Amino acid sequence: ADLVAPLREPAPWAVALAMGLYTLQWMAVMTWLPTYLVQTRGASPLAAASLTAIFSTANMPGILLGTWLLQRNVPRGRLIVATFVLMALCDIAIFSADAPDVLRYAAVLGLSCFGGMIPAAVMSSSQRYAHSPAQVGGLQGLIVQLSNVGQFTGPLAVAAVVSATGRWESALGVVLAASGLGLALGIAVGRFERRLPAGV
Repeated sequence: ADLVAPLREPAPWAVALAMGLYTLQWMAVMTWLPTYLVQTRGASPLAAASLTAIFSTANMPGILLGTWLLQRNVPRGRLIVATFVLMALCDIAIFSADAPDVLRYAAVLGLSCFGGMIPAAVMSSSQRYAHSPAQVGGLQGLIVQLSNVGQFTGPLAVAAVVSATGRWESALGVVLAASGLGLALGIAVGRFERRLPAGV
């Protein structure tokens, strides 16, 4: 009963869903970036792998930045909202057929970097929402499970849309919808946390 008590509250579900919407986008881009580079840009497998590795590495500064902002008392909800706004802007640039390749790849890196602030905001929330140390595990489990759902569904959703339309740009609807929902969840998290006692 102690483990599941915080799962009856809306705030943990909001942050966990935000995590899933972040991983949906991040994993979709990481999974399909090599294929896109080879098939549509004529990149060699080595170049495609290298550019994808840089994309993955770009996530780390975002995680550090998110942690730094939380330590300086930036509200978690505001951080989540700002991150999804930035991710949405990157989504638009990435899947814009008219944007130059340099800009599109810069947006790919931006998506990874800015998106890294979501794990920082979400994974630290367990300490905020748990009423006892025993409840932390259940909250972390919820976050991890919904993160896994995002990782699983993101690449599949992009593949389905691109296969149906024959255009990579069609994937914009998938990732932009995820950013929009994440933004709404960030607003909700801000409201939930304003009702909590002062804390982490």
